Amino acid sequence: MTALTTRLDRIGPWRFAAAFAGAAFSVLYLVSGLASALRVDGPGMIGGGLPLGRDFAAFWSASALALAGAPEAIFDIARLHAAEIAAVDGPVPAIAWHYPPTFLLFVLPLAMLPYATALVLWLLAPLVAFWLLLRGLFASAFAASLLILFPAVALSLASGQDGVLTAALVAAALLTLDARPIASGVVFGLLTCKPHFALLVVPALAFGCHWRTLTAMAITAAALIGLSVIAFGLAPWLAFFGDLHLLASIADSGAAPWVRMPTVYAAARVLGCDAQGARLLQAAATACVVVALCAIWHRKAPLAWRGSALALALPLASPYAFEHDLVVLVLPLAWLFRDALREKVPLSHEALLTIAWAAPALFWVIAMAGGPPLMPALLAALLLMVWRRVFAPAPVSLHHPLGKAA
Repeated sequence: MTALTTRLDRIGPWRFAAAFAGAAFSVLYLVSGLASALRVDGPGMIGGGLPLGRDFAAFWSASALALAGAPEAIFDIARLHAAEIAAVDGPVPAIAWHYPPTFLLFVLPLAMLPYATALVLWLLAPLVAFWLLLRGLFASAFAASLLILFPAVALSLASGQDGVLTAALVAAALLTLDARPIASGVVFGLLTCKPHFALLVVPALAFGCHWRTLTAMAITAAALIGLSVIAFGLAPWLAFFGDLHLLASIADSGAAPWVRMPTVYAAARVLGCDAQGARLLQAAATACVVVALCAIWHRKAPLAWRGSALALALPLASPYAFEHDLVVLVLPLAWLFRDALREKVPLSHEALLTIAWAAPALFWVIAMAGGPPLMPALLAALLLMVWRRVFAPAPVSLHHPLGKAA
């Protein structure tokens, strides 16, 4: 009891109140997200006319087409849509596939299982893996359980998307980076299935002089490409490169809803910029983010700060990301919250972190209601916070194995 009282005194009453309110909000959001993904009103349908599992229909249908010997059909929206209708046994909106054929290797086994069974495994397996990684990362099952409540996790689960899987790969790669660089490189290589994220890892590893990790990443990526060609042939790759123009046109037209994209490009479009102006702003933001990321990794900062910078840069540097991709922000928020508890930081920093926790659940709602798109500015502010910690006059030391400089 004394230990608990001491800990509460250290946390302080307003922090405790904020944490309690945030946890309650996050629990409700996670439960509602799971209910949204799994609630059925008709054959394979949920109330809004979306398929059970939402975007998961595209993953399962892509697997079904590949297993049927037509992997290139995943880039044909008409054929994929027909497979989605068959998968959920009802009319559904068309859900496109824009991943490279290497990602098809990940989802290939899904259609070997019934749709609902595959959906449950798709949602829970990455979630359990991510929880185990967070428990190891922060040496606390309780902390890992709290972090899983991050609203972006609920958004990923509700949409049947791969945000938790992506975050788990980033966490696993960072967790093994210093102790097992080859294993880290293999995991980063798996991340190349989302190339717009994986490309940012390359300069970070290079400026951090993690050459063995970078080599293992390149070999793993090459092996995945080779396996995909052996398994599916060249036709899916030709279709993928042909699809890139379509993807750009979808982003430019707003068919991919800008209010649900936490990127500089999407924010510029919401604020009235044309496509060319938004691309220029995104290019400038990407250049600044890459420079900051390279400087932080070259500094040999504690892994908590290097990892935070990388996680924040992933959605900020890419023009194409959605709210489910924000699950990776669990890592910088956890590290920054821990630092705020251990060292005296300005109250504005703690307020910013509190806002950042709720932001994935609120930023797109605010934008849909006609408010400004705030997420890119918030990501930039968090990255600036990491930058100031790394380049502070006095060296920062985190009392955790991951806090030691490489």
